[in-house]
Amino acid sequence: MSLFPDRELGLIKALGDVFPESKHILCMVHVMRNIEDKALNLSNMKTIQVSFSKGCMKLFSSTTVDQYEKQLKYMSSKWKNNWGLMRYLTENWLDPYKDRLFSHYHMICIK
Repeated sequence: MSLFPDRELGLIKALGDVFPESKHILCMVHVMRNIEDKALNLSNMKTIQVSFSKGCMKLFSSTTVDQYEKQLKYMSSKWKNNWGLMRYLTENWLDPYKDRLFSHYHMICIK
C-alpha cells in the first residue's frame, strides 16, 4: 500500500504508526503548490516561478538516479544567481523528503 499525505508532520507520523509497512509518498499537487508559492514569493516574477516549478517537476519525475542527479546539477547551475530558490528546495524538500518525492523511489516501492 502507498499513502500520499501532504507534508503534515502529525499525519505522516500517525500513518507510519498505523501502517508501518506502507510507503508514504508526498502528494505532488501539494508539494508543487508550496514550491510555486515560495518561488513567486522569493522572486516576485511569474516567469521565474513557472521556470523553477517546471524544473522541479522534471527533477521529481526522474526515473533513474543518474537522471535525477543531472537535473539537480542543471538546476543548481541555472539558479546559482537566485540561491534562495535552490536553498528552499534543498532544505525544505530534497534533504528531508527526497525518498518521498523522487519517482525512482516510487517505482521501487510499487514493484
